[in-house]
Amino acid sequence: MPGTELECVMATIMGLFHKYAGEQGDKNKLNRNEFKTLINKQLPGMMKNIHDPAGLDKIMKSLDHDQDDEVDFAEFVTMVATITLCCQEAYVSSLHSKK
Repeated sequence: MPGTELECVMATIMGLFHKYAGEQGDKNKLNRNEFKTLINKQLPGMMKNIHDPAGLDKIMKSLDHDQDDEVDFAEFVTMVATITLCCQEAYVSSLHSKK
């Protein structure tokens, strides 16, 4: 079992993906409904800022590099990394404002 903070984060990301993947099909991919459920439950703060009803469909389509209408783990991790990079600047700014 993971022991370091980074190992725990990685295990959490893998666990979350597999918690939602395969509920309705392939156990190694998120279909559209599984993807939407994961995003809405795990990123509710970010979803409140998306006012376009087709926003999640657009996000999923942009992630789906092999165009199979599902998000595999590599595509999911790309999304997590991209969102994390986008949030990094705000995180660093908040650290500096606390000093």
